Amino acid sequence: MKFTEFKSKLKQFLSSSGVSQNALSIKADVPQSQVCNWANGKGCRYTKNARKVIIAIENYQKENECGYFSIPDDLQQSIRLVLDGNPERKKVLVDMIKSLDPILKKL
Repeated sequence: MKFTEFKSKLKQFLSSSGVSQNALSIKADVPQSQVCNWANGKGCRYTKNARKVIIAIENYQKENECGYFSIPDDLQQSIRLVLDGNPERKKVLVDMIKSLDPILKKL
């Protein structure tokens, strides 16, 4: 893959998916600063880390094609903080979310 094609795919994915540079860098296991540089047009080579980013993008797109969705990282983090490994908190949180279902169906 040419580096210009990689940068184009990266920019298009970031703008259309709503996935942040930081979230993508975590999923791809590459430095966030590198993703930022690529998104801003810096760099000139298609490296091993660029390939890891392409794989992460392709996996994200496959998940969404199958009807799955990603829970945003900030929401996952908030849920972990609330649960804090406590099964009683988990039950309360699940019950709260289920109680929202009838309200959300009206939207």
